[in-house]
Amino acid sequence: MSVKPKKGSRFLWYDFYVAGKRHRGSTEQTTVQKAKQAEILLIQKAMAGKLTTIHNKAPYLRDYAVTFLDFVAKTRLSDKTKEYYRNGWRLLEKEDISGMRIDAIKRSTTQILSIPGSGSSVNCALRTLRRMLSLAVENELITKRPRITMVEEVERKRLVEAVEESLILAKAPRTLRDAYLLVADLGIRPDDAVSIQWDHVDFSRNDILIMGGKTGIKAKRYISMTTRVREMMLERAKLTVGCIWAFPSRKGKRAGKSMTAHSISSRFSNFKKKEGLSDDLVLYSARHTFATDLTEATGNLSKTQKALGHTALSTTARYNHSRSADIAAIMNDRNSSRHTFGHSSQMVQ
Repeated sequence: MSVKPKKGSRFLWYDFYVAGKRHRGSTEQTTVQKAKQAEILLIQKAMAGKLTTIHNKAPYLRDYAVTFLDFVAKTRLSDKTKEYYRNGWRLLEKEDISGMRIDAIKRSTTQILSIPGSGSSVNCALRTLRRMLSLAVENELITKRPRITMVEEVERKRLVEAVEESLILAKAPRTLRDAYLLVADLGIRPDDAVSIQWDHVDFSRNDILIMGGKTGIKAKRYISMTTRVREMMLERAKLTVGCIWAFPSRKGKRAGKSMTAHSISSRFSNFKKKEGLSDDLVLYSARHTFATDLTEATGNLSKTQKALGHTALSTTARYNHSRSADIAAIMNDRNSSRHTFGHSSQMVQ
């Protein structure tokens, strides 16, 4: 029984045997007295069979990613969740943290982790890291997962302007243009658009069954096609004869499967750079534009909630970005119906 310093760590480490099993790891203490106290508690946990056993050095994160992604592929997680974790690792593997041993990753490590992109991209990487380290605990490679705090995600408020839509419809490659139409006219998410199966498209009833989404039963819904979406889908059916997907992948490991949200978003990013569109414009902006236009036209937020597949009305409210010009027009109509401003004889204090 002893506590010793470990190269590369500011903490003292324990190393002891209980019933023939070796236990070693960080006490997470820097003074000998506190480290020994921590070690005594650990020995008691080991005797009760509640302490993780560590025999070998923890692997590097980049090496453990192979085990993690293989585990994810074999689980009953949805395809979207699996793709989410794969995207998270793509973000992590480019950073210095991928070259760290997993037992050396602390909360402070994650707080200074610099992931390029939006808050949602950063959180995708952090959630993936959190799940990887949780699995490492289950596999007895580390004793404890550090607390990982998500960053604040900036609310999307960008809408697609008419001139921007005209450019997209006129110059975007066919697959990107078609996906845009589905998001803009039906209000579905980009990943739902490229995940449509032909079995879920009913031209006689003129609707599409949307299966995906993040809100369970509410996300599964029938949505009627607009005229231009119907015409596009009829043409698309001719291009994908014999395929179950409306947007099949043609290359790589996903050949024969549906496209991914990452793939279609990347295509949109490349297109907007080529055409000089604003950097804050994303494909998801079309969904926000749909929600805003529908709410303004109907005055019915519940109708918009149902169309978007949201569970909570408060979530739908965040998608309504009324234009100030419309508010001014309403006030002008009000004022034109009055003989005075209502304050003609008194100064407003």
